[in-house]
Amino acid sequence: MNRSIFGWIIWTFLLELLNDALDNDRIAVMQSQRYVLGNSIAHDATIHPLEKVPLGSAMSADLIRRASTPALWCALTRLPDYDEKEGLPEDSHREIRVHDTRYSADDEMGFFASQAAQIAVQEGSADIGSAIHHARVYRCWKTNAKGVRKYFYGMIRVFQTDLLRACHDDLFTVPLPPQSISMRYGEPRVVQALQSGNAQYLGPLVVGDEIEMDFSSLDVDGQIGEYLQFFSQFSGGNLAWKHWVVDGFFNQTQLRIRPRYLAAEGLAKAFSDDVVPDGVQKIVTKQGWLPPVNTASKTAVRIVRRNAFGEPRLSSAHHMPCSWQWRHE
Repeated sequence: MNRSIFGWIIWTFLLELLNDALDNDRIAVMQSQRYVLGNSIAHDATIHPLEKVPLGSAMSADLIRRASTPALWCALTRLPDYDEKEGLPEDSHREIRVHDTRYSADDEMGFFASQAAQIAVQEGSADIGSAIHHARVYRCWKTNAKGVRKYFYGMIRVFQTDLLRACHDDLFTVPLPPQSISMRYGEPRVVQALQSGNAQYLGPLVVGDEIEMDFSSLDVDGQIGEYLQFFSQFSGGNLAWKHWVVDGFFNQTQLRIRPRYLAAEGLAKAFSDDVVPDGVQKIVTKQGWLPPVNTASKTAVRIVRRNAFGEPRLSSAHHMPCSWQWRHE
């Protein structure tokens, strides 16, 4: 038999095996992940001026949350006239002590001017939204007068600056004090649930984590509805919505996730722009799907961590991050 013909037969046979394995979800798509504390940039390059406020002035709870240092936050929130909702009233006799320095009512204190998470740098502040190490997912609840619990899901984004002193500990379980940037810029109801003991820690999320999802029991619309409807017409449609990957943390409540098995280049090559719905374009080629954690919990089944062979890691003798269940109840 001619070698070229024989090679073509083998190539065709292998291609059929590959397509069959892909269609039946027997091939895992993986990417390298870094779980240790990063040594890249600690904050953005732009330095913003601090907002200066006299200590004796009235301060809202939101302003106090933006205190430029954890020590200042602690000093202000521990004053006897501090209220979690209202903050501090005006007091011309107010005095606090921060790092062995005593301040009086006329002294000006520094606060972050922006609502974005920041740290104090060079007598100013810099954004640290690009320095999130991981997010912790919680199952939280509120109890009504009859003792019935109402559950919701949320996350706390953990910034690298809060992990520096714990670089040799388990970064995914190290305690986060109330004055940490992670807690001060967390979703208020999740922070309140944590502080009151009404939260169960489910597990961490890092960029690159695979989320296995099931939309079969959920009525969806909007962008994700267009996405599911578009890919349901193809034989490999199940792969298009079953496997997703964490691509970032959009804000204190929303994830940024993308399809694991789809890429913008492939979508552009297979379809013209006028054929692909706008919702599909946004999810695959633009900002991704941005579901609130509580919404994602209704479809997410588990977080999949894999070993070198692509098999889900259910346990590890070497303390490697393992898969964990995320099922909405």
